[in-house]
Amino acid sequence: GCLSLPRLLSLTHDGQLRQDPAPQLNKLRGKAVSWRNLRVDGAGRSLTLPKTNTLEIHAEIVLTTAEGIDLAFKNGPGGAQPLILNFSHSEFKVMDASAALPPDNGGRKLSLRIFIDRSVLEVFVNGTVCATKIISPLDSNPTLEITAHGGDAEAKLVQAWPLKTIW
Repeated sequence: GCLSLPRLLSLTHDGQLRQDPAPQLNKLRGKAVSWRNLRVDGAGRSLTLPKTNTLEIHAEIVLTTAEGIDLAFKNGPGGAQPLILNFSHSEFKVMDASAALPPDNGGRKLSLRIFIDRSVLEVFVNGTVCATKIISPLDSNPTLEITAHGGDAEAKLVQAWPLKTIW
């Protein structure tokens, strides 16, 4: 089994269930690093994350012409295999799990909240789809590589915070 983050549940105006991380989790954040308005294509963009394996990532991404994007959490040289999250306008995949994404703003905008606490990953997509997975821990020098497929995307905002231990 695996514990998940406390969530704030609500309904949208059209009756869909929303799931957002509890706002109290913001108190666990350290000093943020941020990137804005990054153009992403098939060559990808690599971002150096805070030197820890307990992180929160918030990303606002627009699939301008891209069919989808990958977010790959990588370790330093000789580290474990990258952890890859794949998003399209209609589906989210991580490891052996996948989920349909309901249309949001024409299916071209992704709002992501990603929490990593050593060997636990929790992902919130557009406030409607959530996944919790047990993962191989990141080392203390992680990077995030964002790669677009079938066109370009724009990372309007990417923020990363080191976190005090969640679990």
